[in-house]
Amino acid sequence: MTIPSLNVAEKEQRPQSSKSNGYEIGPSALPSEQKRKIARIQTGSGENLSCFIVKNDNAGCSIRIDGQIKKPIEIAYELNREYPTIIDNTSILIGKEAKATIVQTYRVKGEGDFFHAGSTHVRVGPYAQFTLVQIQMTDSSTFDFQDTGFELEEGAQVSLIQVLLDSQHTYAGAKALLQGEGSSFHLGCIYLGDGIRTIDTNYVVEHHGKKTTSNITARGVLLDSASKMFRGTIDFKSGTKGSKGSEEEFALLFGPSVDNKSVPLILCGEEDVEGAHAVSSGRIDANALLYLMSRGLDQKHSKKLLIKGQFFPVAKMIEDEVLRQEILDTIERRLENHEY
Repeated sequence: MTIPSLNVAEKEQRPQSSKSNGYEIGPSALPSEQKRKIARIQTGSGENLSCFIVKNDNAGCSIRIDGQIKKPIEIAYELNREYPTIIDNTSILIGKEAKATIVQTYRVKGEGDFFHAGSTHVRVGPYAQFTLVQIQMTDSSTFDFQDTGFELEEGAQVSLIQVLLDSQHTYAGAKALLQGEGSSFHLGCIYLGDGIRTIDTNYVVEHHGKKTTSNITARGVLLDSASKMFRGTIDFKSGTKGSKGSEEEFALLFGPSVDNKSVPLILCGEEDVEGAHAVSSGRIDANALLYLMSRGLDQKHSKKLLIKGQFFPVAKMIEDEVLRQEILDTIERRLENHEY
């Protein structure tokens, strides 16, 4: 992974500070020592990107959650002529038995060559429930780096949903350390590559506590001359008795020039664990297509339904119906420009 040379804009685009019942966003949300500890949580894209973001960040924030937050908290960024470069560095602390969803969105307004790099570090306290949704709908952006890391304490439940739709070059990494007994981590990824877009993902889950659970699910479509590299690693460390982990990646391929690579890996340092992985890639299932057409749908409409269905297992993880529909509509608009 090579980070391009660029001049980072001095102008900052940070979320407005706010404090409400159960959460706080802003510089005072976390004590300095706590923020430093969270910033040291390992992520999925490596030391080079982490150091680059720390040195150059012009966006991001600190967030503390210590209550039961019903509505999703959205942290929205817009790349435009005034802000062609956004580098966000975010630290999140989820307190004991807290519950929340945070949505990070990255959108583009206007035309140009844009650059985004984001790093999000999250510590999740005992028996907390946390969902992080990261949505990249940046259209004409040239580069997009998304790097995330989690540490989970006893009984913590975490879901990460990454939606990777539009950048010319997309690099996404995530790492979860399941430290506490009974903690669980679920990751869902949606990707869509067309033209000459490149998508490169690296997901790592380390099981350290007993009776921990993980699941990685990736669903995508590649068209034209797009390329994708999927890396998924589940690592059962010694002492993780009774733990379970699985990963699956399914890709639909359209066009002889697409480049599709998948590297699933399961490592076991403990005997009493269960690990499974599955990878599937290819064209639309002919029998499913025939079934829909036998019900009166034309071929193009039938194919479109099957392609949209490819994304649904991950899309349904997004509870916000408006946001979920926006993602599906974006995918549909992109597919209208292609033969498949």
